[in-house]
Amino acid sequence: MIHNTRPSTSLGGQWHTALPRKTLIGFLVALVAVLAMTVVSYYALQARSAGAQKIVQSLDRTGKSAEVISTLKDAERGHRGYLLLGTEAHLEPYLVALAELPRNIADLRRLAEDSPAQLQRLDVVERVAADRMAILKAGVELKRAGQSEAALELIRLGRGKQLMDRLGALIDEMQAAERATRDLSTQEWEQAVAFSTVVNWAGAAILLFLIVANAVASSQDFRQMQVQAWLRTGQNELGDLLQGEQDIDTLGGKIVDFVARYLNAQVGAVYLSETGQPLRLIGGYALPVATSNGTDSARPVGGLTERALQERSVLLVSDVPPGYFPVSSGLGAGQAKHLVLSPASADGVANAVLELGFFHTVAAHELEWLGMLAEPIGVALRTAQLRKTLALALEESQLQGEVLQSQQEELRASNEELEAQSRALQESAVRQEEQQAELEETNTQLETQAEELQSQKDGLERAQHELTLHSDELSRANRVKSEFLANMSHELRTPLNSALILSKIL
Repeated sequence: MIHNTRPSTSLGGQWHTALPRKTLIGFLVALVAVLAMTVVSYYALQARSAGAQKIVQSLDRTGKSAEVISTLKDAERGHRGYLLLGTEAHLEPYLVALAELPRNIADLRRLAEDSPAQLQRLDVVERVAADRMAILKAGVELKRAGQSEAALELIRLGRGKQLMDRLGALIDEMQAAERATRDLSTQEWEQAVAFSTVVNWAGAAILLFLIVANAVASSQDFRQMQVQAWLRTGQNELGDLLQGEQDIDTLGGKIVDFVARYLNAQVGAVYLSETGQPLRLIGGYALPVATSNGTDSARPVGGLTERALQERSVLLVSDVPPGYFPVSSGLGAGQAKHLVLSPASADGVANAVLELGFFHTVAAHELEWLGMLAEPIGVALRTAQLRKTLALALEESQLQGEVLQSQQEELRASNEELEAQSRALQESAVRQEEQQAELEETNTQLETQAEELQSQKDGLERAQHELTLHSDELSRANRVKSEFLANMSHELRTPLNSALILSKIL
């Protein structure tokens, strides 16, 4: 099975915070959940508190209403004792009720402010209680005035009993209304308690879920940070390994050795791609003897290795067939189960392939790391190639420089000879110029003399013509002169012409 993988460009969270992204999101969700639970719990607690307060207020109103009827009964008891025995000591409950009854009714009115129906009943209770207290007061005044029979007659009329029955019925209505209110408030309180319990349990479940989810996310983030640290450490260590001037074979051996050890690979090789040349093995890790000693390194390399080079992507081959990429040691031999082919490139041009064999499954972050190493390894190999090319060119240029230096020495000697010949020619030319000037001057003088001689000859010829008939001696003399002049002219013209011709040639 072959997998074509490309390195991921995502290296962790994109939020520049101290916490990883997933952990931060988990904390924010937990914070929102806690705030929501707090708000809901607060409203539930408020509802429970309001229900409890309503129940307490209802109990207070019931108690105050009972106090009102109890105070009136105490007043009646003190009134009867005073009428029967006539002692002021028995009148004390009446006097206490006379002071407490307005206060009790005022307290009950204050407690019933939020209930208009109870206030209406309380108005009636206040009037009835005032009528009853007025009857009791009238009986006391009659008794003090010595009209005991008249005071007892007030009792016999039964008006007081009617008012007390009326008052008891009103108090019973108020207490019945309060019981209904308490029942409703109790029901609301129980609902608030149930809702608060549900909220607490649901909040606890949500918090537990968020804690577990955040723990899982934190574990993943921690694992991601470990992976990123592992990736950066491998990049930095490889960068240190690639530093300095190294020949191509040494560099290839160091690269495959480091990568195989860092990834815990059992066998590895690195192939270099050169222009116009097949892939060449430049380094190996735990290779078989036939390959590592060079007897099998000259075979042509193609197939998946060539494909990885052309596609410039990491190839993962699972379920490697038997006999492929064997792993051997002094204790035995085995078969690599997984094969990874990772190309290296420089400026977008693939120039090498790293081939690794594994017993174990290759993780995604390991493939990502190989993809991240493609450019540094490719640039280092290209630099080594360029350095080798420059060294060869420098050696060739040095040889050419030596040849040129010997040729330059030969040319220098030739130049010196030419300069000596040039100086000799210049001196000869100067001498020729001086001779030419002398010859030109001599030629001028000879031409002048020739002209003078020619004029003399013409004069002599004229004289001869005139004296033709004179003596033979003059004729012979003339012929001798003519011959002499002719010979002289010829003798003078011949060297002059030769000198002019030689001057033109120079």
